[in-house]
Amino acid sequence: MDGKKTQQIGWKKHMDEHLHHLDNILGPFNKHTNSKQVSYEKKHVLLVDIRSPDKKQLSFELKTMGYVPVEIINADNNESRILKISNSCLIIVDDESHDQKVLKSVNEAQNTIFSQSRLHRPVLSLVDVNKRNKHELYTLGVFDYISCPLIPQELTLRITHAINYFETAQAPLYTLSLPRKARPKAASPLIKQKTISLAKNTAAYLQTKLGEDIKLNELIVKMGTNRNKLNDAFKTSYGLTVFAWLHEKRMLLAQKLLKTTTLSILQVGDHVGYPDSNNFSTAFKREYKLSPRHYRQSLS
Repeated sequence: MDGKKTQQIGWKKHMDEHLHHLDNILGPFNKHTNSKQVSYEKKHVLLVDIRSPDKKQLSFELKTMGYVPVEIINADNNESRILKISNSCLIIVDDESHDQKVLKSVNEAQNTIFSQSRLHRPVLSLVDVNKRNKHELYTLGVFDYISCPLIPQELTLRITHAINYFETAQAPLYTLSLPRKARPKAASPLIKQKTISLAKNTAAYLQTKLGEDIKLNELIVKMGTNRNKLNDAFKTSYGLTVFAWLHEKRMLLAQKLLKTTTLSILQVGDHVGYPDSNNFSTAFKREYKLSPRHYRQSLS
């Protein structure tokens, strides 16, 4: 038995043990939602049994984006594994691991650790670019996929989307889990007005750039603010992060173009910031449960 297979079996064995003996370890994690369940390290990305030759590049790109790659290793005990999952904002697995039930183990662990599904860390899967039926991954509990060989731009887009989705979903639960005295105080009228103005001005600017490649670093310079203030402004005004709001507007425009124009699927995708038609189809289907082509056909 080679080293990789031994490592794989080791991971599965430890996860099975963890699921059977969880009550002796979790303590404050189980039975109800609390601050430990919903708190996490915003920069920690958990890598689980990555066997792709792109592993080194993946770690490098994550670090370049400001994230900290963290791996589950055989030497970790159950408590360490639980904490690594709980402290991550994203989990990345390898498509080659699915047959060995690694993905199933991750999903079962999340179901056991977290009392609410919206607290589950999004799971991305590395997938060979030539693999067919990528959509089948979604039925296995994968939030999205990353094509291999890695394309840095795609990697950035998919990771940003997944983490923005997670942060939007868990933010209200995190606030409610804090003691009343520790919850954020209401902003003064002046600060609130500036916050709303920042969101409106940025939204108006982005509305004219739906077909362009928006980079957060360039956007915050343009608006004279920083990442946290901008996302807080959007959450206050729209209940969404900047990129979640942008994604929503892009999908609404795509829906309108498919309904009211004869533009091709490729052209529609390009109009809403998705020059890759596969990425566009994936995003659109996740939003409307139909591919762009089937959506257009349903209108006739």
